[in-house]
Amino acid sequence: MQILRSLGMGKNVLAQRIQEEAEFYIKALTDLKGKPTNITDLTYACVSNVISYVVFGHRFEYKDPRFLNALQAMRTVLNNLEVTSVLNFLPFVRYLPFDLTKGKETKSSVDRILSFVKREIEDIQQGKVQKENFISEFLNDRNGLLEKDNKTTLDDENLVKIVYELFFAGSETTTQTIIWCIVYTLNYPEVQEKIHREIVENVGTDRVPTILDRPKLPYIGAVIMETLRFSCMVPYSVPHSCYRDVEVNGYTIPKGTFIIPNLTSILHDEKIWGEDVMSFRPERFLDVNGKLKNPEEFVAFSLGRRVCLGESLANMELFIFLSSMFQRFEMKPEDPGCLPSMESTPGFTTNSLPFKVRFVQRY
Repeated sequence: MQILRSLGMGKNVLAQRIQEEAEFYIKALTDLKGKPTNITDLTYACVSNVISYVVFGHRFEYKDPRFLNALQAMRTVLNNLEVTSVLNFLPFVRYLPFDLTKGKETKSSVDRILSFVKREIEDIQQGKVQKENFISEFLNDRNGLLEKDNKTTLDDENLVKIVYELFFAGSETTTQTIIWCIVYTLNYPEVQEKIHREIVENVGTDRVPTILDRPKLPYIGAVIMETLRFSCMVPYSVPHSCYRDVEVNGYTIPKGTFIIPNLTSILHDEKIWGEDVMSFRPERFLDVNGKLKNPEEFVAFSLGRRVCLGESLANMELFIFLSSMFQRFEMKPEDPGCLPSMESTPGFTTNSLPFKVRFVQRY
């Protein structure tokens, strides 16, 4: 966390980097010339480039084969997670024939990602990347401790693991949130028009929105929050372990208990959000004066000391990418008579069903 903060995590200094990547993204969408396209892979590459810049010190071209191979491997790992998770509890299942739990396929994909990460670490160690990045800072901290004969867990194994997780987590959820936002605004076109009108009235069309415009654009902020709430991107958060005996509502949870938080039970609770809880209504995050509000029940990034460490980065990415898109384009379904489904595929993250969208330039 100290290294990430020193690199601008949660600060507007990183917003400029996101803005630059958003320009590449908008150009790629413009080049589609309104053709119906599944933009998931393109969006994945765009979002992943932001965390890549933080971790590796540089971005990748969207068609870079090594980059695309790593991204495809990440998608495979996530898509298989629903069935491979059984191996955590029933490890003997791995010996069943035909790779029924897709454990072998998943391990192969993990190895591909690790190979990609290790190659980037080697390039940085060899001085091929000059810009400041997470890996170089980690190595500097590690070497400083070793020179003083201090014991440290900042070793090569942990470096690979941490970079793997940052690269993974910094790509998937933000990508899927952008995709879900497109799905919802195609199904609720009046929301799309409200976003565009707010941007035109408060920013105009002569320049792209920046992070400094966020206070002037509360409605798109509400749209982002409602997208996170409604999609419930990571419905069961990530597994935790109880580090001491604790009593909750008369129940004793022993030390070492495996805990899976159910965020859906809060984000989709009718008592909290109203009878229209399963409708997409951004206004639930605006007060009577039209200002953005943040209810304590909004736990899309989990809560407490183990809250998602990338929350501030994700919020900046979502605001900059989406405001740039809604300013420039009107998004239309491939077939006006067949809107994309708002049903999701089960898994560690709630992904949308495949669909195509048209990006029509407004000017």
